[in-house]
This record gives sequence, C-alpha cells and structure tokens, in this order.
Amino acid sequence: MAGTISGFYLRQTRDLWLCGEPEGWAEIMTGKGPWSHEVFTETVWSHEIDAGISISGQRQGTFEFDFAGYPSALTDWDEGDSPSAFDFDELLRATRVRVNVMNAFALALHSAFVSVERHGAEPFSLTHTDLYHRHPSGNGIGGNAILGLPNTPEDKWRAGGAVSAAVMDKAADLLNQVLQHEAPGTLDLIVLVNQALVAHTKHDFAGSIIAFWTVCEALQNQLWKSYYEQQIAAAGGTVSKKRREKLNGRDFTASIVSEILGLAGVLPAPLHASLDENRILRNKWLHGGKIPTYIDSGKCGETVKEMLRLTLGIDLPLALSIGASGL
Repeated sequence: MAGTISGFYLRQTRDLWLCGEPEGWAEIMTGKGPWSHEVFTETVWSHEIDAGISISGQRQGTFEFDFAGYPSALTDWDEGDSPSAFDFDELLRATRVRVNVMNAFALALHSAFVSVERHGAEPFSLTHTDLYHRHPSGNGIGGNAILGLPNTPEDKWRAGGAVSAAVMDKAADLLNQVLQHEAPGTLDLIVLVNQALVAHTKHDFAGSIIAFWTVCEALQNQLWKSYYEQQIAAAGGTVSKKRREKLNGRDFTASIVSEILGLAGVLPAPLHASLDENRILRNKWLHGGKIPTYIDSGKCGETVKEMLRLTLGIDLPLALSIGASGL
C-alpha cells in the first residue's frame, strides 16, 4: 500500500449503480450505443467529512476514500517519505484502520437505507483483500480487489438497483459522527456491530449474539464509569486509586453493574431487562452450549441499537429481518 486513496467495490446479491444507471445503458447493453470505460468510472458523488476523509463514489459501484487528512490510516510511504526499512507492523496498522473505517461506512450505508428509503439493504463486511489502492502518482491502481472490478458491459448485466445520493450523504454523516466521537473505541465498536449484523443475516446466530453482547457490555461499562465518576465528584473526589481500580475490577460483574445502573435510573427499566436477557442468552451459549436462535440474535441487535443511542447518542437503524433458503 502506497498513497492515500483506497477503495472497494460494492458487491451485493445484485449489482448496484451509484446515482442510477448510466445514460443510454439499455442501448449499450444491446450493442446499439457507444461504450467507453468512463461510463463505469465517472465520479457521481463525493463528500468530505470533518474527520479528514474525502469519499467519492463512481457510477459502477466503487467507493474511494482519501485518507490524506486522517493520519492514523497513513504510513511514511503514503505521506511521501522514504523509510530506510520496510516496516510490516506499520503497514498492518494503517491497513487495519482503513478497513475499519470502510466497515463502519458499510454499516452506515445499511442504516442509511433503512432511515432514508425505509427498507433494509444487504449488510456486508470487508477485509484487506477487498480493497484496492491508487498509486500516489495517479497512474494505475493495485491490490487484490482490482480483479473484481467491472471492465465490460457484460460485467454489469445483472445491475438492477441504485444507491441514491441521499443514502450516501446520510451514510457519510453517520460515519463522521462515529469518527468524531469523543468516546474512545467508538470506531471499533461500530465495526463489531457490523460484523454481528453480517453474521446475523448469514444465520451465524452464535457469532452474532457474542458480538452483539460484547458491544452491549462495552457500552454498559462506559455508562458505569461515567456514573461512578459523577458519584466520586459529588463526594469531593476523595476516592483512592485502589478503590477506583476496584470499581473496574472483577467484583463488579456485568450483572451487578447492570443492577446498580438500573436502580440509579441510568438504565431505563426496559433496557435493563433486555440487557439481563441478552447476557443470559450469551452465557447459555458459551457456558451451556445452548445454540441461540434468530429470535435471540435479533433481540440482542435491538438492544445494541438502544445502547448506542443511550450511551453514544448515535442512532443506527438496523434491519434485523432475515431470509431462508436464499429467499
């Protein structure tokens, strides 16, 4: 990886255009209209977010992210320096950040479809092999993903839908909210929600319920820390370091913390009940081998939505319905 721009191709069950199919597409497909590759690569949407990333969308269904203003996604090579030795750990770190940002955008796209167009969109997740990278000179692209990019009209013959500019704008705003959030680890939690949602739709309910609960517990811990810090401040801030460490220790289990937050009114009663139910479902699977059902997984997903809204102020609608037998 060298350069600041990485991208991915939106590969769904059915191919999608960005901002509608190209003008004269029916004629192109029947060989009656002029064809050039620029029909695919035309930039039809762009959005610069406050977090320092510029996102653009090409007609064919590719999204490109320019990380020039997002230092954690860059290596010395990307920034134009010439390091004396290859640093694999540095490359791995920067790649992981780019993949995480794009997976957060994937979840944001899903949520944007739900909120803007009132229907679910197929969730997806990306790995480093799904990314391509533009050379800093502007000449050429590299990466495994280039093998899957459409090159001829026949490569898009199944295209039957489009992602609207309104959906992409909403997704970019949601991504910016995640990346700009003051709570540490917010990006990682959103990526984990996306992984859980993908697992849920693929009927991996054991995987989804573990990931959903992990997010719930992490968010509950944030509420807990905020709560006890407020109590310490109200008492004059005289709590010792050892006692503070105990508050974060094993004596205060997820169950006990939930009860305290519920009694204190930090957790609304329905949400408190949902957290307890989800924790029990997760424990029955991990410690008792009881395989969770799609209903169990869906309940956990609903709880995650409420916890994100309460703890981080992030509203991410999720379509938790699933299909069977490919329907």
